[in-house]
Amino acid sequence: MMLRRAAAAPHQFVRAQHTSAHLQPLIDTVRTRDYAAYLSHVAYPPRLQPHFWALRAFHIELASIKDAVSNELVGRIRMQWWRDAIEGVYANRPPKHPIALGLCDAVMDPAVMKHGSLVKDHFLRIIDAREADLAEPLSPPTLEELETYAEATSSRILYLLLNLQGISESTVDVLFSHLGKAMGLGIFVASLPRHTHPPPLPASPTAGPGGGMSRYARQAGGVPRTPTLPLPLEYIMDAGVSQEDVYRHGPHAHGLKDAVFATATRANDYLITARSIIRDELHGHVPAQAVAPMLLLIQTRRFLEKLERMNNLDLGPGQLPRLDLSASNLRTLADLGAGNGGTVTKVLHIPTGILMAKKVNFIDAKPEVRKQILRELQILHECRSEYIVGFYGASLSDVHIFMCMEYMDMGSLDTIYQKHGPIDVNICGKIVYTVVHGLSYLYEKFRIIHRDVKPSNILVNRQGQIKLCDFGVSGELINSMADTFVGTSTYMSPERIQGDQYSIKSDVWSLGVTVIEIAHGCFPFAIETEDDPDATTHAAPRGVQDVRSLSILELLQHIVHEPPPKLNPDADFPPDMINFVTVCLCKDPVKRPTPMELRNHPFVLQGQRCDVNMVEWVMSLSSSKE
Repeated sequence: MMLRRAAAAPHQFVRAQHTSAHLQPLIDTVRTRDYAAYLSHVAYPPRLQPHFWALRAFHIELASIKDAVSNELVGRIRMQWWRDAIEGVYANRPPKHPIALGLCDAVMDPAVMKHGSLVKDHFLRIIDAREADLAEPLSPPTLEELETYAEATSSRILYLLLNLQGISESTVDVLFSHLGKAMGLGIFVASLPRHTHPPPLPASPTAGPGGGMSRYARQAGGVPRTPTLPLPLEYIMDAGVSQEDVYRHGPHAHGLKDAVFATATRANDYLITARSIIRDELHGHVPAQAVAPMLLLIQTRRFLEKLERMNNLDLGPGQLPRLDLSASNLRTLADLGAGNGGTVTKVLHIPTGILMAKKVNFIDAKPEVRKQILRELQILHECRSEYIVGFYGASLSDVHIFMCMEYMDMGSLDTIYQKHGPIDVNICGKIVYTVVHGLSYLYEKFRIIHRDVKPSNILVNRQGQIKLCDFGVSGELINSMADTFVGTSTYMSPERIQGDQYSIKSDVWSLGVTVIEIAHGCFPFAIETEDDPDATTHAAPRGVQDVRSLSILELLQHIVHEPPPKLNPDADFPPDMINFVTVCLCKDPVKRPTPMELRNHPFVLQGQRCDVNMVEWVMSLSSSKE
């Protein structure tokens, strides 16, 4: 027992030395070089604050090496020194460097180790990414490369701060992956002047790898540094940006503003997706311990908001071009319909001759909430999917929000089957393939749940394309229009009717109801339409639901307590289609598949393989119009 005490004493002594003699340099580093992070330290428990200083100082130190060394080789030596230092930290033999000593305190803290300690791989990934960045790039990085770099640096330091707080939940990790990418892309945009017009390299190398803390200050008379353009190559090319023009004319270079705002939009998209994760997967509640790391995003959010104000809240190019959508540039041609608290009109964009669908919704919300809605809608610019209706832009006016979307000239599925009867099985397969892949794209790319799948939100154009519209990109918009979604309740899943949280599987239920409706040419239940303006047909087909005419409240009770509807057993529907509807309308959401799982369903795969000519089908609809 005496031997054990003797062995433990040196470690206890070292820890005391670390926290007293080496803590102040860490605090000074964070305060002078990352003041926003310095202010966030108060959100951490006092016991963990020294560890916070060490982690943030490590992040700053690694980020500053490229600017502090005279050449790439010296930088690589510094990076290798830090790899060795991290190995020493985890062996409880740190080098005598204030950051390394502080990190050792954090790693060896029993309170931190109780929750699994800090993950060493996060430190090493940060070092690897910073080392790869030492080389002078031959061309601007791609968007994927920039996002990978942001994940390996900004997201990783956030993961370490979560480790410090004892959080190890996969959903929270996904949330902070998006937050880290937003932070990283925001940093690239904010640091653009320093990259395009960099100060000279230091005239001589800094102190040895294990020496004093590196500084951003450069020495006069150093070697000129090669300018770089840290914006995605795709955005640079789309905007027609010339690197030489940027180096010569700075912020006034042709197209640079568009490339900057496209990058800022991408960063903002990650913040929007993060909010969706909090709303839909964490049910609006972030773990208390995760709040402190999230404070680091305040500076990123404020920076992006400033850019939005500078560009009139219209951020970046997406699938469709950015256009001036002021009222003077739009000519109303026809009314396309009304519902869900708004109207839709066919408009002509006079300067370009582009036909659009202009949707106007009344929103009952405070001014700050309405601006939040508009910010959330900007994610539509990034929807580059053949299964999603294109987005031109949005704007606010008094109590209305205006959205200009791609015009789908053949209308929605409900109008098609009302005029032409049930939709052919092979066409249904194409529709199901499109909707399943559209829902999967929205969720996998942006964590968006559609929330309103039904025939009137599935559109067709003369090219035979089928696309989803009116999905729930904005949580605030959904809340502001809550009273207008009575009709949609007829497509609600049983768990939603009972008040459970909306999930991606709720969209699958709605898709099942939709398939029955378009295949039969009528809604699967008999309902009183004065209670439900969105119900397009009154009578249920024989064999589907043997129920009397129901009020909306009776129908909701019927959906919850009675067996789900089925395809008409007397009709000649293929077994795969019958099975698809059956699995979609499984009343137990745990057993109901997700859209991602349905991509491999035989009926969906058959819809992909089927060589039905969609253009001919559309032409047949046109020729048979009354």
